[in-house]
Amino acid sequence: MKKTGAVILFLAFLLACSAPKGAEQFMKGAGPWSFEVDMTDSLSTFDISFYTRRDAAPARRVQVAELPLTVEWVSPEADTLSEVVYLPLSTKSTFYTSETSIPYRKDVAPASHGVWTIIVTPHDTVTVRGLRGLGLAIKRRK
Repeated sequence: MKKTGAVILFLAFLLACSAPKGAEQFMKGAGPWSFEVDMTDSLSTFDISFYTRRDAAPARRVQVAELPLTVEWVSPEADTLSEVVYLPLSTKSTFYTSETSIPYRKDVAPASHGVWTIIVTPHDTVTVRGLRGLGLAIKRRK
């Protein structure tokens, strides 16, 4: 009986110490934004999303359909990959706020496991009035 209780307690401890399924980070300001993303689990793939919020009355918002962003991935070995993506800016809105959440990449299997840095820089050609910042959400998949 004591042995079974000890095994159950040990299994409960292991489950309590497992890595979280996801994490979110939000950086305030107009960018660039830098996110540290832990992708050390070699048995998992990851889903990554961006989200943002604009605060302003509809008449004061600049009517921009999408925000061009340069996304740089810096590997644990300091190798850099870069691409341009477009964040749509008209998903959910109320009178004073507009929120956007979009999938960026699904099922990412990093080339090397470890902590990656994702640096997101908005293009100077577009100014978004009321932009609060940018968030990154990552979800670990098995």
